[in-house]
Amino acid sequence: MKTKNQSNSEYSLKVFHPFTFSIPNGKNEAMRLFTMPLRWMDNDIINLKLENPKDVSTIQILNNMLELRKPEDSIVDFLNAFEEECVRKVEKRGSYEITQPDKNNWALMSPSAGTQTNVDTVGRIFRTHYTNLWWMPDNYPLNLDVEKELLTNQKEIKLIDNHYVKSKKDQAEIITAVTNQIVKEAPNCKHKIVVVYDEIRGLIPSGHKTGYVSVVADAFSKHLNINFRNRNISSFMTSQSISGISKGLLRNNVFTKIFLGAISGDADLDNLRQIYGFSGNDIKKISQLKHYQFLVFGLEDMSTQNQLDNEDFFISPEPSYLHKEPHHKSWESLYRKYYPEKLTDYSQLKREMKQYLNAEIDKHMKQKEDKKKAEEEKQRLDQEAKEKRAELQEEVKGLHQTIKLTKEEEKQKEKEEIFRLYESGMKQYEIAQKFGCKQARISKIISKLRGVKENEGSQTVKSNPQG
Repeated sequence: MKTKNQSNSEYSLKVFHPFTFSIPNGKNEAMRLFTMPLRWMDNDIINLKLENPKDVSTIQILNNMLELRKPEDSIVDFLNAFEEECVRKVEKRGSYEITQPDKNNWALMSPSAGTQTNVDTVGRIFRTHYTNLWWMPDNYPLNLDVEKELLTNQKEIKLIDNHYVKSKKDQAEIITAVTNQIVKEAPNCKHKIVVVYDEIRGLIPSGHKTGYVSVVADAFSKHLNINFRNRNISSFMTSQSISGISKGLLRNNVFTKIFLGAISGDADLDNLRQIYGFSGNDIKKISQLKHYQFLVFGLEDMSTQNQLDNEDFFISPEPSYLHKEPHHKSWESLYRKYYPEKLTDYSQLKREMKQYLNAEIDKHMKQKEDKKKAEEEKQRLDQEAKEKRAELQEEVKGLHQTIKLTKEEEKQKEKEEIFRLYESGMKQYEIAQKFGCKQARISKIISKLRGVKENEGSQTVKSNPQG
């Protein structure tokens, strides 16, 4: 600042950190612990989590469920809605396994349902949020407001810290999600935006990229090549190794200026030869740069070759501007040394977040247990109804048999009465008139019964010869 006759500027610093249960108990550095609304979970995040861009069906279902969810839905609601949709699709083409709801996997209970990636696997991919609980309903109080909290107050530096998040993949998820939102909100910002990324090798690495790394690399390549420029966002990125950064981005001059410090690694030096065509002598000068000296690419008034030819030009910030603490000191130890009065205990917040998570899981455990009990009760009632119907059918069958026998008995009594009247001397036509039928029927009945009586009498004589 002195070399340019400028006065020092003072900026306050606010530290943001995604909520995680990994924050140590006791007092820690003051941080704005934040969560993120589920509406931020875009296609980049889904792809990052699944690490399988070929599983289009699962990705489509997850995106559909995100679109259909209600603003008050939690991540537990979202994953159970995903399960229901998978079950609905599976029921159309076959069976699937049903288990007890798993309290350790979002209360999910249909592990085999799904597409290329089943419900159980998706649940376990999201299982990291049992520790890093940062995807929340849209109106959750801890949600980060990018426009109000990050893109205002030019006198405040906002640091997105994630050092308590243990997984590199989870760290990349946070960086990707927040960066995507900065890009979306940038058009509403009234001043220029500068974003600084420390150690970008994990964001835009060189070589063959697989899994979540490829998703993050694609997203940040797009930001650097297109989005940052279109939205007037400046970026400042650091790396301790040039060989670890995407060669395509370096060759395409995505970075308007590159500050190159002392490099001694063979891989880094080889990359300087390949990308920038430096001679052996130039490479030697670069490897001998002093601490905090830099060769700058992109200066309008002096090329890199002129800088190499005029070593006095190497930019060298004055030591007074640099922190004088030993390099091995950690952020936490320095904070505790210089700001002991700002140390904060997050134990109560961690308890509240744990209660929230358990309540959401217990809600779905109870819903599924109640649903299972209702289904079992329905099955019991259906079985009882089936058995009752069978009993009634048997009763009706018995009644029909009884009615049939009763009618046969009535007919037989009628025939016997006709024969009795005939034997008493009543004429056949008189009997027909009495019973309201034709005489021919009366004659047929009398003839049949006469034969029966005669046959019975004959059998009686044969069985009693003494008579």
